[in-house]
Amino acid sequence: MSLLFTLITLILAIADGSDLNPHSKALYASPCGKWTFRRAFIKSALPLLAAALPNYIHLRAWLYFVLLVYNYWVQVRHVPYYHTWVNFVFAFTSCTYAWGAFLLLVATYVRAHWDKFTIAFYCGAVLSIASVGLVAFRLKFIRFFANRMGSWTSELQPSQQHHFRDDYEAELCARVSRKTTTDESLLIRVPHPQAVALAETILKAGIRQYPESVFLLIVQTGLRVHLKNDKPGAALIKAKLMGPSLTEQYQIFKLEQSETERMPLEQNDNTMDMASYAEFQRQFKGLKEAHRAVLLAIRSFWQVLVRQDVTYVALVNHFKKVEKTQLLAERGYRQGLIMYPKNPALLRSYSQFMQDVKLNPNASMRYWAEADKLEAQQLESRKENMLTKIDAAAMDAETVQMLSMIDEEKDANVIITAEGLIQFANKGVQTVFGWSKADVEGKNISMLMPPPYSQMHNGILRAYNESGISNIINKTREVQGLHMERYSFPIRLAVTKVAQTGKPPLKTVG
Repeated sequence: MSLLFTLITLILAIADGSDLNPHSKALYASPCGKWTFRRAFIKSALPLLAAALPNYIHLRAWLYFVLLVYNYWVQVRHVPYYHTWVNFVFAFTSCTYAWGAFLLLVATYVRAHWDKFTIAFYCGAVLSIASVGLVAFRLKFIRFFANRMGSWTSELQPSQQHHFRDDYEAELCARVSRKTTTDESLLIRVPHPQAVALAETILKAGIRQYPESVFLLIVQTGLRVHLKNDKPGAALIKAKLMGPSLTEQYQIFKLEQSETERMPLEQNDNTMDMASYAEFQRQFKGLKEAHRAVLLAIRSFWQVLVRQDVTYVALVNHFKKVEKTQLLAERGYRQGLIMYPKNPALLRSYSQFMQDVKLNPNASMRYWAEADKLEAQQLESRKENMLTKIDAAAMDAETVQMLSMIDEEKDANVIITAEGLIQFANKGVQTVFGWSKADVEGKNISMLMPPPYSQMHNGILRAYNESGISNIINKTREVQGLHMERYSFPIRLAVTKVAQTGKPPLKTVG
């Protein structure tokens, strides 16, 4: 059981020590997997020593002392955690443990004064407090030299500015990137651009001083991925070829995974994988509920305010409720914008929040315009991707001409699955049929057809899936469409098949 506990502890230590996002909110977030792994190993080894060496009191006491002093040295020397107060807490506790191990060692040789060791242990609190001060001084010292590195260029030797003792000290200096500022357009806390640029300069200087450091290459890649939204680039490839350690291999794996997960989140809901889509929908639903709770609290406040018998206490309570719900909703929206910064649906919802709750029409317009811009970019990208999968050779000349002249604002354009579900719809659907994109996507295409065609269409699709024979694909014809206001009107329809791999085998665009 002890070995299993040790194994689990070491695995968790590797996970905690592989967080390369300097702005991580995780309590024990640290980029120094090597040192967090060693500290976790020491903590796990202590109870094992007691079980393995029950009769070797002096040897056990010496091992306790050496391991805990080393644990203290690692904490003070490398300051492995991102959060300053976490480093202070661990410096205090590590010193306390080391002092306790020293007293235990002394007690194994001098047992006559055992009753005085309790007082001596409490006196060690002074050393523990001094250790916190030592870590604080070290961090201040590091920040001082980090700011000096701002004038470093590739033409200068790093030693002319500051000679890093090792590559881990370069990473410690690069933590200046944790500084944040308020984005005036998004009204959220974001990494300070100058601090990020300074951190990148420090890492370049560190890599020049330690060109064989896999750790610095990984940290530099993490900074670019998490703070600059860049791709990993050649630095990560170079790190993989330089024989990384076990913890460094896991850090590389996490960077590659974060890049894989980030790509779909930069687009809209329809391009997310199933897990990402489900998570986004869960969070988005929570945000909409929080938004609604604010509006209900505001309505309740005004209902109380217009009453003649309203009391001061009731008014204050309702006002506090409005403040509380607004704070929770805004915090949720800001967190959502950090996770999904390029999701038009989220931007539009927050735009509505700024209009309804914050009473800030300027910010609302900025978010709405940004959502329009992103939606147009994604629509163009999807259109290009769709057109590359259309087999133009199988279409007649009229269909090719019609599809090439599609106006995204005026002409309706949809993609359906083999079951007839609308997977994609452009803005022209609202112009032609009256329905918005959100209204039709995920619904059956028959909603755009008047009877009896709407009842017949699913059967036609099933017959095509079974036989592969169709009289309308790759051709243009006149049909009837059904408007949202429930009247029918004539339309020209061009349908073609979109080539794809996997199942279902049929996607059509028209």
